[in-house]
Amino acid sequence: MRAGQHRTARRAALTLGCALLALPATAPPRADARITPVTPIAGPSTAIVELGGVAMAPDGTGGLVFRRRDEDGRTHIYASRFDGVTWAAPVRVDRGQRFDSSWPAIAAAGGGRLVVVWVQEFGVATDRLFAATLDPGATGFQAPVPVDLNVGEAIATYPTVAMNRAGTAYVVYRVVNATPQQNTSLPSDTVDADVRVARTSGQFWSVLGAPMDRDIAVPVATPTALNAPRIGVDVAGNAVVAWQEPDATQTDRVFARRLFGGTMGIALQVSPSERDGRPVRGRTDQLALAVAGFGQAVVGYRELGEGDEAAADARVWTNAIPESFSDKAAAFAGPRLADGGPAAPDQPLSAPPGPVSVATTPAGAVAAGVAVGPASLVVSGDDRSVGAPVRLDDGTSTASGDPVVGLSSADAAAAYAWRVQQGRVGAVAAREVRADGVPTTRVLSAPRGGRVTDLRLAGSGVGDAAIAWVQGEGDGTQIAAAVIDAPPAQFAAQAPLTWVRTPTAKLAWDTAPHAIGGVSYDLTVDDEQVATGLTRTRTELPLADVEDGRRTLVVIARDSAGQETESIPTELRVDRTAPTVTVGRSGRRGVRVAITDGAAGESSGPSAAGTTVRFGDGRGTRGRVSRIVHTYRKAGRYRVTVTTRDRVGNRRVLRRTVVVR
Repeated sequence: MRAGQHRTARRAALTLGCALLALPATAPPRADARITPVTPIAGPSTAIVELGGVAMAPDGTGGLVFRRRDEDGRTHIYASRFDGVTWAAPVRVDRGQRFDSSWPAIAAAGGGRLVVVWVQEFGVATDRLFAATLDPGATGFQAPVPVDLNVGEAIATYPTVAMNRAGTAYVVYRVVNATPQQNTSLPSDTVDADVRVARTSGQFWSVLGAPMDRDIAVPVATPTALNAPRIGVDVAGNAVVAWQEPDATQTDRVFARRLFGGTMGIALQVSPSERDGRPVRGRTDQLALAVAGFGQAVVGYRELGEGDEAAADARVWTNAIPESFSDKAAAFAGPRLADGGPAAPDQPLSAPPGPVSVATTPAGAVAAGVAVGPASLVVSGDDRSVGAPVRLDDGTSTASGDPVVGLSSADAAAAYAWRVQQGRVGAVAAREVRADGVPTTRVLSAPRGGRVTDLRLAGSGVGDAAIAWVQGEGDGTQIAAAVIDAPPAQFAAQAPLTWVRTPTAKLAWDTAPHAIGGVSYDLTVDDEQVATGLTRTRTELPLADVEDGRRTLVVIARDSAGQETESIPTELRVDRTAPTVTVGRSGRRGVRVAITDGAAGESSGPSAAGTTVRFGDGRGTRGRVSRIVHTYRKAGRYRVTVTTRDRVGNRRVLRRTVVVR
């Protein structure tokens, strides 16, 4: 590209960025929202072959993996770790391996731990699947370990790897046994293939004893990136796997299983063979999977129409299954349209939908991202219903955005990313939506610009996300990354349940759910700051400067980027003042005693059981705090003594001399 063309491209990119930043439907962003600038990872170079994936752990660390052609002409696997602050320089993963590597995939656990799987070419129909781990604090990957020493000819392995916080990982992949060229009895658009799963809880992997397929003898559709099997792992180390396979009518459907360690659950049909009593003749050609909590899962899939207009009549669906301990965990709840189109499934959309991306939470919330023509949409719901579609883009992009989505398990926060294109200029738009609904959008582009050809997003589960993409072509091919750093999620604070009379109040609060960086806490009482910079989740608050009464306590969580989130307000009841006693005359020979404890509801109130009055003439009263009146029988000087306390123990003794004439 000549210098003048570079300047033109830069001007066009600037114009695109300005247009997208001025999204008319977006509320003004809060100053504390954070979407990081772009980090170039690799390139620009013709040596970049593909982006394998991106991953983020619950603590906000993660990484990405890609394939690059080295000077020896071989393709090898490289990964870049995100430590919660910066992206590290890529390091080689398949070290020591001399032949071509392919099919990289990545997963992340806490502390910066990464696991990468890939295929190493070995011999005719005997390629091998390997894995390597980057441990917390390490600068290089451990030596490759075998996962499966024979995955056949790796023409369509398409592995997906998932790992939970504790480091339990699963990988699902395809093994093609024969193609129509090798076995002429196979239909031309099918292959003989198995869906396999391997598992690890440490260094070594073991392949589950049987393929995932319902019927390993049935040919399956020609493998693509869109119909590749998917897997997700839950917090207990169990998994859900989803894959495509023909049903009894030889129509491609989506099926799923739960995996309990190395034990397979029964195969569950996700995309139905019948709808409203009529057969569904359209096949599924794409699927996505998300898993959260203890096995809450959602599968998204694209179902084609019938006949010659099958692609044009495609619709997008989601189907969810609750956590494994639910009484409804044995089956999927039922498919829901998730493309924002007509309610009737046989009615086409305005344009063919792109692939679907899904996310879910332990509580069952579901989000689906899909492009319908140039419109990038997100549809939210649960296993019972879906809401109206929300358009993410501003309508100026000329290409399908293929949005990718992530949800926070702690609150209603979300992260989205989608591709944008104007002419030859492309970019990625990223959006953070806080739990309070306030969005922040940023347009991202690798330094050399160009069309975005692959976009990936992986979330932390609490609103953060790592975004990676491929941008540019030829010698301008680049891999770039950015991070959506969500503020801490809302949390609860606890004050004493009773009135406090001590010099300090013992306060506690939940850890604010967050991923990236540390969190400190400030305390406010009635909007006045009373403590700052706390790192623990409990404290004893001095009450010398806190007025008696019902006070509102709010804890403010602040992350390392300065983003703040308030706790749910809670009531702090302070009563450090004893009741007030007044003694006055009542008539000619009477005396009246009044006991009060501040405004009604703003104190614990006087205790009748703790109140005695002696009138100095041998008589008195006990257990009364109102309408205390006494009449003396004769003139004289009397010593009135009132002893009282409130319900939390603040005590007062008052002595007054009364003269009766």
